[in-house]
Amino acid sequence: MEIEVVKDDGIEPMTEVEEPTQEMPRRSARINLREIRQRIVDDLHIDLRIPRLSLEDGTFDVYVRYGPVRSAKVAASMKRRGSQEHNEDEASLLVHVDILVDSCRGVFYVLDGDMDSKYSFKMDESGEQDPEPTQYWTRFDKDLGASLGMTEYESRLGENVCRRLYLTDGDLVDASNRLSTWSAQANEEAEKDFTQP
Repeated sequence: MEIEVVKDDGIEPMTEVEEPTQEMPRRSARINLREIRQRIVDDLHIDLRIPRLSLEDGTFDVYVRYGPVRSAKVAASMKRRGSQEHNEDEASLLVHVDILVDSCRGVFYVLDGDMDSKYSFKMDESGEQDPEPTQYWTRFDKDLGASLGMTEYESRLGENVCRRLYLTDGDLVDASNRLSTWSAQANEEAEKDFTQP
């Protein structure tokens, strides 16, 4: 592409044709594909409402934000739970618990269905919850355990807190299945986003 440039030297204007200089893209930093992919995965999440743990008028709902399931963690859980002293049904349930605990990014509640204002169950030094919306949520930890009426000893394991949050084993398994289904689709999206130019 040529550019016409009009130069006026004060005596007589003249037109010249110049070739634009092409700037070479600079690579000031190395591209780290692993970090780029991780950023895409970090943005992937699903908020699942805890069934039966809300007020009938819809003014209070509890949600768990989950990230994609990590298949290596599922395999490790299956191996570990299979080798422990559990009956088959309990071992299967504990694998579902492990999936939920490992994928949990945060537990929060909303008021009046307002998903833009999420409240935490985290406790401050005085044992009170923050009355303002925040992004610093609890996970399956002692703060959530305290909110559920668990002792510190009972809430030392995330699996205990997870099992207490879900009112039935069926609700817990359903959440794990929904998460796994969503995760398979989300992982495909992440791979697609990662490979597109």
